[in-house]
Amino acid sequence: MERYTKIIDLDIAEYFDALSHDILIDMLREEVKNDRVIALMRNYLKRGLMEGGIISPMAAGTPQGGKLPPLLSNIYLTKFNKLLESRGHKFVRFADDYNIYVKT
Repeated sequence: MERYTKIIDLDIAEYFDALSHDILIDMLREEVKNDRVIALMRNYLKRGLMEGGIISPMAAGTPQGGKLPPLLSNIYLTKFNKLLESRGHKFVRFADDYNIYVKT
């Protein structure tokens, strides 16, 4: 029996800052068939960040903190998960943090 002897500890740098809104919305549309929910999600993503009393719109990324960003991350990284599985790797992931177990 071959063992998984190597562990890759992966944390995607600046993941939440660079997440593509358009790709995420397209992926959400595959799972969620409610246009109002999709519109709410787009508004959530575009609402912007307040720093020093000034709101800056976000062209990419997702606000951090709370329960929604990890959920969105899980949806966004589903295709990467499937790629890992198709190559026979085992992994554990939460949001953008992975432990990938490989044989070589």
